Amino acid sequence: RAIHFCNEGPIASHSQQTKTEQTKEEEVNTLLNPLQLSRCIDHSYHDASDTLLHLLMGKYDILSSLRFMKKYFLLDQGDFFVNFLDGVETELHKELPNVLQGRVQNWLSTTMARSLESSPQSSHSSQFASSLRCCFLDRNVRDTLHDMGKGRKSSRSKKSSRAKVLAGFEAIAFEFKNVPFPASLVLSPVQLRSYQLLFRQIFFAKYVERQLVNMWS
Repeated sequence: RAIHFCNEGPIASHSQQTKTEQTKEEEVNTLLNPLQLSRCIDHSYHDASDTLLHLLMGKYDILSSLRFMKKYFLLDQGDFFVNFLDGVETELHKELPNVLQGRVQNWLSTTMARSLESSPQSSHSSQFASSLRCCFLDRNVRDTLHDMGKGRKSSRSKKSSRAKVLAGFEAIAFEFKNVPFPASLVLSPVQLRSYQLLFRQIFFAKYVERQLVNMWS
């Protein structure tokens, strides 16, 4: 709360001046009382949080952004995965140094465009789609999770000498060129890394499933 020490405008009556002085005194007492000050801060915090939540849910439609993450990072949209693999399966079967990453990215853009045509998205989801990129990481999911744990330093020193060259389907991951504000408040770099790890694990499982189905048929 702001304390106004001066009162601009016409001269106030005696009763108005008295009320103003009482209000100032109450504000000063509030600032000097830790309990009341804490309540004022909590009230302001909850008001700001409610305003931000309504903006995210309404104007910026954060739920459509989360649905986008579910469809493409958690592979909830099966036709997207099938169409994507139809074009890049040969590349992803190669070892990582031999993968033509530009070809994989081009096919990702083509598959994404087809997916958006079949199921139109909101303008916010379209921003995510245009910013989606594929990348290839040189550590598998297990080693990445191990690095994030307590054995971070020791794992690097022990495994550097016997690092395995990954295949494309083991190394592929999705990322964004940029995340528009205010969606970046929800999809922070930490959250995006969690989505990325989940994507790699689910993609690997679905890729193996596809190989088994092809072999049995």
